[in-house]
Amino acid sequence: MGEPVTPIGITAAALIMQFSLVVIMFAAAFIMRIGVRHSPFWREGQDTSASLWLLIAFSLLTIGILLISEEFSTMWVPLFGSVDLPGLSWSASLAVVFTADLVCISALAAATGGSSLSPFAPLYFVMPPLSIFLRSSLVQVVCYFLLASVLFSLGLRSARGIDLGVSEMRARTASWVVAIACFALATLVGYLTRPLP
Repeated sequence: MGEPVTPIGITAAALIMQFSLVVIMFAAAFIMRIGVRHSPFWREGQDTSASLWLLIAFSLLTIGILLISEEFSTMWVPLFGSVDLPGLSWSASLAVVFTADLVCISALAAATGGSSLSPFAPLYFVMPPLSIFLRSSLVQVVCYFLLASVLFSLGLRSARGIDLGVSEMRARTASWVVAIACFALATLVGYLTRPLP
């Protein structure tokens, strides 16, 4: 029989999930940027390049929240001696991270054509299942589902063609990468967190 699922294990799985999501988002943003002639991305307005800065800030925030969660910090806090560092519980950390994920997905989708055209839109649909795999409560899963549904729907209303100098082929490739990677990530996390007989 396998080891029991513990809060520290769930938090570690959430770190792997979050890292994987950030890699997926960076891959799509990078694919969309290939061949686009612009000034350096730190000087641009709202487009795929600005998405890279958003992703950096987002990555630092969400991965940092998971690292300082009370359960996960038990691994590294002894290095600091008697310093008492505040932290969130694993469930509160996950709630903050999943909410931040959905807000970031919404911003990326809005910047790249809205929910109907953006390569980031498939990320909406992977978040509630991932929260199930990471042992979120039913209330949290329903909240993530509702938030994802509302943000996706609002993104449909503001959908616009991708006029950022991105070719249709690169946009389709980025969409394919995100959709397949989301499918693979949900499958992997579901398999790794499955109850063992």
